[in-house]
Amino acid sequence: MVEPIDPPDSDRAAWRLRQDALPTNWIPDSLEPHEVRFYERFNRELGQDILLIPKDTVSYLPTNDFIWVSKGQYVCELKGTSPFYRPIKRLLTRAVRRANRKGVNKQNFVVDLGREVVAPNRLRGQLADYNTNNPANQITRMWIVDANGISEVSIR
Repeated sequence: MVEPIDPPDSDRAAWRLRQDALPTNWIPDSLEPHEVRFYERFNRELGQDILLIPKDTVSYLPTNDFIWVSKGQYVCELKGTSPFYRPIKRLLTRAVRRANRKGVNKQNFVVDLGREVVAPNRLRGQLADYNTNNPANQITRMWIVDANGISEVSIR
């Protein structure tokens, strides 16, 4: 499949047009360009259906990013990063900690590595031990989306 040519990240109007063309519900929030790219690929290439979760503009509490309809209605937080344990751990820990402080539950994470390929054994082993190494910031599920598609990490 041919990927759309990306406008500059600073071209908010162009990114809003691409966001509005996503095959999901409309939300008033403007997504970041990396989120639009992810949702396009997640749907068009990987066949996944989602519902976007709008930001809370009343109480300004943190929200998750989407409901993964194709996977059984999981409420998920999206994190885009590089294929290394430290940046992934940092993003997950920060999201869980901030949400917990406000009484919000973030427990299911989708880690977008773009077109990178994950080194199967080392990184997956480190990610599987996330809860063991972060007892104050536990998560329930994690999926990796990389050049090979979608795979769930078995959290211990």
